[in-house]
Amino acid sequence: MTRSRLPAKERRQQIIEKAAEVFAQNGVEGTRTRDIASACGINEALIYRHFSSKEELYRDAMVFAYAQAVNQWFEHATDDKSGLECIEAIINAQFDMLSKNPILSANMWHGISATTHDIELKKVAKDQLDKYHVYIKNLIQRGIDDGSIAKTIEPDLAAWLIRGITWAFILKTVVGLEASAFVKNPENFSKLLSSVLSSASKP
Repeated sequence: MTRSRLPAKERRQQIIEKAAEVFAQNGVEGTRTRDIASACGINEALIYRHFSSKEELYRDAMVFAYAQAVNQWFEHATDDKSGLECIEAIINAQFDMLSKNPILSANMWHGISATTHDIELKKVAKDQLDKYHVYIKNLIQRGIDDGSIAKTIEPDLAAWLIRGITWAFILKTVVGLEASAFVKNPENFSKLLSSVLSSASKP
């Protein structure tokens, strides 16, 4: 099999990105390393020069998938916005990305499912989700402090609410659940959250 030569770091990243796509389509058990090698246009043996096992590659692919979702948050949660505006911007961007990228949604779903039998992946997933939770919770507290979010809102509970809605959206995207026109429009999720969190809607 002919392949172009890439520096080791670039080749490793290419394998991770292609693996994320293949895992999303076939799941962990249904994916063979030769499938990933074929997607990369390389020999299967080259994968094992960079990764000790399929499981290690899968964990790295899951971290890559989560990072895709997380990295954009920082672009939208800027200092010139209120806490509520940051939450709205993040939710809008996240749901828009997930709706346009079902492979990412599938990767996240497969990743959580695989934690039932992969202790190392469970640690990775927990670390990523804990960071997400703390980040959202801090933005909610920021909104309470700047007056854009009602003082009656409990930050930890609100962060769980947002996480739950996000996973419901991922499930809809992956499984293709029937949904109303309201639910199919990602912007409506942020509108709903705004109506719940906003201090303007509180007496």
